[in-house]
Amino acid sequence: PPPPTPEKNIPYIIDTEVPQIIGGLNIEYPEMARDNGVEGTVYVQVYVDEKGRPKNCQVKKGVPNTGLDEAAVKAIQKAKFRPGRERDVNVGVNIVIPVVFKLNK
Repeated sequence: PPPPTPEKNIPYIIDTEVPQIIGGLNIEYPEMARDNGVEGTVYVQVYVDEKGRPKNCQVKKGVPNTGLDEAAVKAIQKAKFRPGRERDVNVGVNIVIPVVFKLNK
């Protein structure tokens, strides 16, 4: 017999909220990078636990040897988050946050 086929027209509702930063990021632009006109975006993966605490920050794509990577991680580690939620329950979630460094010229 043929394999069973999935039921048609059964709604699948995704009831998940990703963690959100509360109050923005407090980013300190590294002096060396600012003095040298270095700009860029650092992508940091972070695990936000069920209480909204950032854990295990890792740079996934950065701007090495400029201080931007370290500044991005530091800002995220200090940030406050509203935790992720799955069906009205707080859950820990891995997310990637882009941290943009742009000089005002």
